[in-house]
Formats: sequence, structure tokens, C-alpha cells
Amino acid sequence: MSYQFLHIEAYARHGSKQHGQPRKWSAREIAAEAMRDPDACPHVEQPQPPQVLHGCTPAEAAKQAEDWANAATDAKGRKLRRDGLALAAGVVSLPAEQAKDWPRFREATVAWLKQQYGERLRSVVEHTDEKHPHLHFYAVPLPGERFDVLHPGRQAAAQKAQQGAKKGAQNAAYKQAMVGWQDDFQRAVAAHFALTRRGPGKRRLTRGAWKAEQEQARSLAQPVPAELVITPQDVKKQVTRKRLLGDEYETGDELAARLTKLVQEQARPLAAQAARADFDGKQAARMVQRVQVLESTDNTARAELAERQAQELRRELDAERRKAAKADELAELYRSGRDAALDELRAIQRRRTSRVAPGER
Repeated sequence: MSYQFLHIEAYARHGSKQHGQPRKWSAREIAAEAMRDPDACPHVEQPQPPQVLHGCTPAEAAKQAEDWANAATDAKGRKLRRDGLALAAGVVSLPAEQAKDWPRFREATVAWLKQQYGERLRSVVEHTDEKHPHLHFYAVPLPGERFDVLHPGRQAAAQKAQQGAKKGAQNAAYKQAMVGWQDDFQRAVAAHFALTRRGPGKRRLTRGAWKAEQEQARSLAQPVPAELVITPQDVKKQVTRKRLLGDEYETGDELAARLTKLVQEQARPLAAQAARADFDGKQAARMVQRVQVLESTDNTARAELAERQAQELRRELDAERRKAAKADELAELYRSGRDAALDELRAIQRRRTSRVAPGER
């Protein structure tokens, strides 16, 4: 039992370097890695050519992205910069322990990608030469479109920017759109293979909460047994009365009633199983909710304790500052008194010296 992995990145004709980070790969370079070109995939021990599942090869998709970028313009009508984004590339993987589900998972994922991108989806390839089987997909905007149409987060942020929203609101819209994108994949594909939306580490779940969510996902992904089968013999009209001049067969109403009863009898254990799975799923959901409430309460208690400790420290600090101020005040009084005493002693000494006769000195 594991969680889904779906990731998307954006690439340009020329890889850029920003904020002291290593130079980002270009569209051609990321396609070369997927094509398993020599020196482009050192992380793969025994590279194998990709299997094309939809459209063209990654290299051809990168070329189409470059052609689009060469003809594209920005919002002000200027030619697109060399580091302007042109290719959306993503990866979807399935845990190795679920390899038996890979053919169905692969088919469902490709269907979801087609629904997401339509004509913009140029290539989907399969890799099985690494630990986890996975797909790479590549999308290119249509002529006249902006790159943002390929990336839910960028598109949402751009819409907020057009509305005059501040950067914080744009970032919030970006995150919300990407969460929605992941949620959609969860509902359409991942949930049917018992993959949870996120792993335990991402949400800091306890082991109990993670186990409960795994059980919920397992219940939701439980396939319905193929026991509900209507055979050709079942739909053949049965003889209701044998006669010399010809047998009588059941009427259409009688046939419908018999098939209905047959279906009900076969569906009864399946309905019980579905009800049990639904009950298990609700039980697991309630358990997850209870654990999250307990964790939230615990976090609130810790926060209140930390605030009380901080207030105590602030009070102690204020007391120490008052003590220091009082000590400074006393020290100043001491210094002023000492100086006054020294001045008085010097004056007395001068007076005594002046009274001594010249011969006595």
C-alpha cells in the first residue's frame, strides 16, 4: 500500500540558471533523458528504449515545442525569450510492489492525460528499466496559446495577476490549483489502485492515522468479483408447456421476471460485500478523522504551553532588566558620591598644605 506520484515541470529551448541553482535542463535535454540517449541517463544501470504509448517520441515532442516557441510571442507581442517556457513534461509512477496492476494503471493514466490535455498531449512513453514502472508525458500549447494553458498552477496565478491581485494571492491560487490537479488524478485513477492521496510524511501523520487511511484506500479499491454473469442459456426462452402441435414458451414478461430474479439472487452476495466495503471505508474515515482531531488538539495544547513558557520568560527578562537598571542607578550614585568625597579630601589637603609655615615644609 503506497501513495500516488504525479509530477509536472516546465522547460524552455534554453535551460536557465536562477538564484544560484544548477542550470535547468532544456526541452531537448529532458527529452534525451527519456529517449535514453547515451550520457543522458547515468542514473539508469541498464537503459532500455522507451515504449511509445501515445503520439510521438519525446525528442519529436521537444522539436514541436521549439517550433511553437519560435513562432510564439509574449503578452506585449514580442518574440518569446530563449528561456521562455515551451514544453510541459511530467511523470507518473506506480510502486514496484503493485507491478501486476501496471497494465491497467498505465491504460487509466493515459486516458486521464488525454482528457486533461486533448490535442496538446504530444507524447506518452513507458519506462520499465528502473525500480518503479512509470510514464513520461509531454504537452505543447496549440498555435496562438500561452504556455500557461498546460500548467494548472501557472494558469491560476496568471488569472489572479490579470485581476490585479498581489503576489501572495497569486501564490495561493497556484497552490490551490495544483492541489486540485492532484485531487482529480486521485479520484479518476489512483483511488482505483488503493493509492492514497499523500504519504504520511507530507502531512506528519501518526502510524495509526496512516494505517487507517491505507485501510480506507484498500476498501475503496476492492474490485467487484465477476460473479454476476448472464449466459446465453439464461436469456433463451424456456419451454413452459409441451404439446403435440408445438411447445409453448414463456412470454416476454415471464422471461423478464425470471431474469430479474436470477440477477437478484446473484447480486445479493455482491451487495453484501459492497455494503461491508462501504462500512469498512466509513469506519476507516472516522478513525482518520479522530486521529487528526486528537493530533490537532495535541498541537494546540503544545502551542498553548509554549506561549505560557514564553510569557514566563518575558516576565523573567523584564525583572532582570529592572534589576540591571536599579544596579546602574546605584552604581551611578556610588560614583557620584565617591567623586564628591574625593573632591572634598583634595580640598582639605590643599587647605592643610596652605597652613603649614614655609620653614616647616
